[in-house]
Amino acid sequence: MAAFGRNVLAPLIPAFARRYPRLMMELVLADHYVDHIREEIDVSIRFAQQLEPGLVARRIACVPLRFCAAPSYLTQRGVPQQPEDLQAHQCLLFRSPMDGRLLGWGFLRHGVRFEPRLNPAMISNDIDSLARFAVDGAGIARLGAFIADPLIAQGLLVPLFEVEQGKRKKGKADGARADIEPLTFYACYQDRRAANGKLRLFLDYLLESMPPAWQLQVKDGTSPP
Repeated sequence: MAAFGRNVLAPLIPAFARRYPRLMMELVLADHYVDHIREEIDVSIRFAQQLEPGLVARRIACVPLRFCAAPSYLTQRGVPQQPEDLQAHQCLLFRSPMDGRLLGWGFLRHGVRFEPRLNPAMISNDIDSLARFAVDGAGIARLGAFIADPLIAQGLLVPLFEVEQGKRKKGKADGARADIEPLTFYACYQDRRAANGKLRLFLDYLLESMPPAWQLQVKDGTSPP
């Protein structure tokens, strides 16, 4: 995902370059499928839905997702209290540039994953554009914490479905509460032999540089969930 590279990887790379000044690095930001051999790519960063057979995938971060909307939108349309309420709201959806499909919004309730019915109002293959739409009051967006949190801190967006949100309205059955499914990112490379030398240095650096909250759910190893 280009947005992860732009907002998370790019700020980390200068420090890595200073630590290993003899290494030359090239950062390519793209959302299309990457051919590691043809494009001479050492490692690509993908979220779980972008994994493909034939690549080794090493988990590097489990990023919280935020459902959020502008204060003006929530004042006009009301605040959804549970995922099933989303079908009555304007939803801003992401279309994957890799395969053209709309990404559903995943939740976990009593250990069971589900995707509520949605009402698409705007669709984009660029997550930063969806964030802009949300700030402008166009609807509810699902954004990675690395995009949403600064906008929430500025008061431009309000997070939804948070555990502490109003301590949940009285009268709402706790059984209706659902947890937001996080977005897991992987470092992908061609085979295990490739994870030597400079690549291993970079992977280890990524793992140690991720925010602690993103590391809590990361398990060592190279197998997808």
